[in-house]
Amino acid sequence: MPLPHLPASAHRLVAVVATLTILSLTACGSDADSVADVTPTTAAPGASTTAATTTSTTEPDPAYRSWIANVRSEVGSIVIHDSPGGPQLQLDTAGDGAVKPVAISNPLPSGAPATFLIAQRAVEATGTLWHEVYLPVRPNGSTGWVADADVVLTNTDMAATIDLATHQLTLSEAGAVIATYPVAAGEAATPTPTGRFYVKELVEPPKANGTYGPLAYGLSAFSPTLVDTEAFADGVIGIHGTNRPELIGSDVSHGCVRLRNEDVLDLERRQVPLGMPVTITA
Repeated sequence: MPLPHLPASAHRLVAVVATLTILSLTACGSDADSVADVTPTTAAPGASTTAATTTSTTEPDPAYRSWIANVRSEVGSIVIHDSPGGPQLQLDTAGDGAVKPVAISNPLPSGAPATFLIAQRAVEATGTLWHEVYLPVRPNGSTGWVADADVVLTNTDMAATIDLATHQLTLSEAGAVIATYPVAAGEAATPTPTGRFYVKELVEPPKANGTYGPLAYGLSAFSPTLVDTEAFADGVIGIHGTNRPELIGSDVSHGCVRLRNEDVLDLERRQVPLGMPVTITA
């Protein structure tokens, strides 16, 4: 089931932004103040602790590493561009046919800091660096560009894959499987979308024994059939617990991915970071 509209006071933002490498790019003037924006007190599994560079002598990132753009705390709303240094991106984010300029609020309505999974890192244009990022908006899979000055870059070696055919979520770290969980997925009328997404927030539903269980990870994905309804929070797709564990392994939800409550709590225990890639396959 897509995540519900919960009042801000009902959300508990869980600080699971991984302690990750701060990328220092001399061309953009990153400074020590940026560390305070995203660095918690302890390192999370999958977090890199080795400084990264963009020089030609740097070894290429391993295939399992993903980069994350964390919007700086002083940036209240980040403008998304359609190309490096280009005009503001315009998309039909409401699914109603109206194309509008795209900007992402920071923090998100849930209270989570705005975070993006990076598709392409460090492209120079107009005298600065730009990063192509996956966007937490409709249409699913949309990307845009953000200025390096507005974000702090981190990376993670954690990733999740959800196989809808086998009803299984696989969590990996550094390319190795560290956990698998059975899941329930969307029914035929309200299917779970497929594609490459990322974790954008972690919230606590008001009732730990309710429909969503004790925790819900909001993804950058949206339902292909539920649009802008008060009950379903604009059709946002999430990974959450359940009060119907007997339905795990079947297609019964409104699009969200359901886990057993002990399994969604295990994800939290493993400190899944905001920005972690989640690939959903049919």
